[in-house]
Amino acid sequence: MNKKLLSLLFFCFMPIAKADTLSISKPNVTESFSTTVKVSGNFYLGMVYNTNEKVEQLSVLLPDDSTGMLCISISSIDGKYKANLSHQLVKPVSGLTQLSFKSEYEDELKTYRSNQLAVLSTISKSCDDTNRRNIISSWNPDIANKNVLLLIRSDARMDVVHFPNSETKIKCKKFRDEIKVTYDKYCELAGVDITKIGQLSIHRKNFRDMPVQSIQMAY
Repeated sequence: MNKKLLSLLFFCFMPIAKADTLSISKPNVTESFSTTVKVSGNFYLGMVYNTNEKVEQLSVLLPDDSTGMLCISISSIDGKYKANLSHQLVKPVSGLTQLSFKSEYEDELKTYRSNQLAVLSTISKSCDDTNRRNIISSWNPDIANKNVLLLIRSDARMDVVHFPNSETKIKCKKFRDEIKVTYDKYCELAGVDITKIGQLSIHRKNFRDMPVQSIQMAY
């Protein structure tokens, strides 16, 4: 396979005239693509806008005056593609931020739809920090009126998303036709402004209650 340059541009949903551009150096990018896959042991795989289109441009929404380490993990639903990126935000960065890096798998990435590539993006002191805060990602810059998808792998009979100080509850659903290795469920957060809440929680049930999973947001 010929190796090509794949520039992934990060955009946010807020109308900003000009975006900062950050270049990820090669040592801070790791990728793999393999037909030999293993089932993920992680529950939470990422949070992306539901554009449901072919992969185009990867986007993240940074909180105001973000500093620290930007950490990004990408996982395909079929388990074949995985990537990890990191970048130190030395100066405060807000909103729309573009990122470019070289990928060896441009052709493979073009075969996926946006909800088939989970993106887990966080801001923290380091990528090993247990107090990392989550931010929203997207594979397409056209995210107007798009809902956010929470992507998880769960063996529970029922997974329901709860929000603080709200009676809103959203039931997660199974993907139907996709080859489900890394994650198998999505929770479409319709009617919820994720940037206005500090955290959300997923309540799980089989024949009895299971441990609640909490996700801390950076906004």
